Amino acid sequence: MTSQGYFEDIKTHLDDELKKANHHILVAVAWFTDTDLFSTLLSKVKNGIIVEVMYYDDKTNMQYSVDFTKLEKAGAKIYRLGDENTGTIMHNKFCIIDLKTVINGSYNWTRNATTNHENITVSWDAKDLAIQFANEFQRLKEKYYNNEKAEKDIDISKIVKRLEIIKSLISLEEPEDIPLQILRLKHTQLNDELVEIVEELQKRNYSAAMKMIEGFVQRYKQVAIFIDPETAGLKLEAKSLEIQLNALSDEYEEIEKLLNNFTLRHTQELGSLILQILEFKKAKAITEHETKEAEEDLNSYRKEFENKKNQILIQLNEEEQREIKKLYRAASFLCHPDVAKGGEQWFIALNNAYELNNLNKVKEILHKLETGQPLETNSQKTKDKYLLQELVKSLRIKIKDLIVVMEKIKESSEYKTIIGIKDWDEYFITLRIQLQQQLNELENE
Repeated sequence: MTSQGYFEDIKTHLDDELKKANHHILVAVAWFTDTDLFSTLLSKVKNGIIVEVMYYDDKTNMQYSVDFTKLEKAGAKIYRLGDENTGTIMHNKFCIIDLKTVINGSYNWTRNATTNHENITVSWDAKDLAIQFANEFQRLKEKYYNNEKAEKDIDISKIVKRLEIIKSLISLEEPEDIPLQILRLKHTQLNDELVEIVEELQKRNYSAAMKMIEGFVQRYKQVAIFIDPETAGLKLEAKSLEIQLNALSDEYEEIEKLLNNFTLRHTQELGSLILQILEFKKAKAITEHETKEAEEDLNSYRKEFENKKNQILIQLNEEEQREIKKLYRAASFLCHPDVAKGGEQWFIALNNAYELNNLNKVKEILHKLETGQPLETNSQKTKDKYLLQELVKSLRIKIKDLIVVMEKIKESSEYKTIIGIKDWDEYFITLRIQLQQQLNELENE
């Protein structure tokens, strides 16, 4: 093991180490608001690296935090620990890379930390130290997340495969890769026999562990469900496409919310003036065609006005806007109807609340989704190879169609006009003056 202390340019050294990761990154920091370090982690997740992050669950991280739902949707695991109301703080500041590099010190992964007097120590080829920190990471997960019920269900087929990998590593005399397999084993529910196997492996009693593994595999291999490699690949592909579709849907909802908010404000602030103008145009129509056309315009707009005039768009400050966006993404990930069956009604209610800036309603829906019966995604529920193939095809079509729809909206003159408005208040004041002048001219004709 070699170690090096750093007291300057800490962020650069941290980022450099993260970029070296080949298979696994564990991060436990009290406060995490640095967008550059977050981007590096996100890039690693998208390239297939296992990433798990835990941080202190307090108002500072809520207010200034980066959007961890992006990491979750990409496949990372996020754990919010501690309770500021009781004074229990998750105050760790360490990172484990590939279960052999350990970074520890006073440095929180925040934007402000770069200007503080901080330090980190980087230890390379520190397998024993890495295992100690990884065990602490696991202990905190189990304490605050009840052993992660979703991941802790026993899957005999995966356990058998994991144990066979460990057997091969022992046979190949490559014990340095065994700790990573042990860590992954701990992500499943361990019965007493598996606990004993893990204990022997951690003590490096490999001969005893081999005998126990062989006995376990022999007994359970017959009952383990065979998973065709192509089926396993399809499940992973479907899961990846579900994540991509959900992320695109979030972006689409942001666009829809922008358009809806603009239309709602336009109708409520200017609708009565526009109705008066349309009524004057109808009254001044001369030909039958002009009268019919003016009447259609008037009736169409009156219907839209009646639908929107009483809708309440809640005004949020910047902090609340960040919070509602973050909560919406977390909730939509749990109930997207194209991903999770049974989520349609939840998703409709969620989108309605989000479009009207109803922060409390979005919080309520997310709470019910998190504490109620979890909705399984289609990729989790589908096991038949043919059905998985159809699911993958369906997801690809939905992604393609959604991209086409979004591109069409972004090319529309309405969207380009709206995003080109720098100050909505000034825009609507100017437009009100113009419409009032137009109405006065019609009245004076």
